[in-house]
Amino acid sequence: MIRVLVTGGFGYIGSYLVRSLVDQDYDVCVLDSLLTGDKTSLAGIGCSIMQHTICNYDAVRRAMKGVHVVYHLAARMDWSNSPQHPAKIFSTNTHGTAEVLTAAREAGVQKVVFASSAAVYGNVVPGVVGGPCLPMSCYGASKLAAEAICEAFNNLGLETVVLRLFNVYGETGSHSVVDAFAKGCSKVITGSGQQTRDFVHVLDVVRALRGAYYWDAGIYNIGTGVETSILDLWKMIKADQEPEYAPAMPYDVIRSCADLNHVRDLWTPKIILKQVLQ
Repeated sequence: MIRVLVTGGFGYIGSYLVRSLVDQDYDVCVLDSLLTGDKTSLAGIGCSIMQHTICNYDAVRRAMKGVHVVYHLAARMDWSNSPQHPAKIFSTNTHGTAEVLTAAREAGVQKVVFASSAAVYGNVVPGVVGGPCLPMSCYGASKLAAEAICEAFNNLGLETVVLRLFNVYGETGSHSVVDAFAKGCSKVITGSGQQTRDFVHVLDVVRALRGAYYWDAGIYNIGTGVETSILDLWKMIKADQEPEYAPAMPYDVIRSCADLNHVRDLWTPKIILKQVLQ
């Protein structure tokens, strides 16, 4: 039986991934600090759980025992605090990634799949693997630095696959603006609403994560290649209502969209935003 470690398994994407792996009879261990994840998201799921931060090397090393593949999803995403407290962001997202990779290499893990972010591109559109990356936030910079560490470990013999996830939305537990609008949790648009995002469904993301186990080492975009403005998104969901507006945040990306040429032969999205919202 293949043993899998999922860091950040109580997070939104992580919990979907864990349930998918368990359903396919993988032996799954979850390593999560439980500081921000939903503690009920894996209730009744047959997996082992270790409550530790990925910055605790001894805990990470223990979690690696007998593991064949690591899905490294643990990260800090507290955007509002990142300009004031960048050390916290880099501690988890960059230093923590180095700890995970070091422990994985020591344990003889076959492959590490790392969940990076479209935030590494900043306003570069389309975001092209191998093209420029100009992150606008500490979060994006921390993910780009973590990608560089993954590349260094590739050179040391640990195979790593980096998935740059675009704006993930979906079902229960999502914090996406898609779900915030749909559920009435928010009617506020920051900035003009003309800023764009590439919305990719969580189930498509899980398919990509699962498939990445069989992909060659490297970096891959996971999005749809469709650019949707926040205002157009609002109109799809709340056609008969007017939104409220708030000032734009200084680190807000204006445009975001994935180039999928690098991954198209391996994976393509199946769930289209407009169809979901119909």
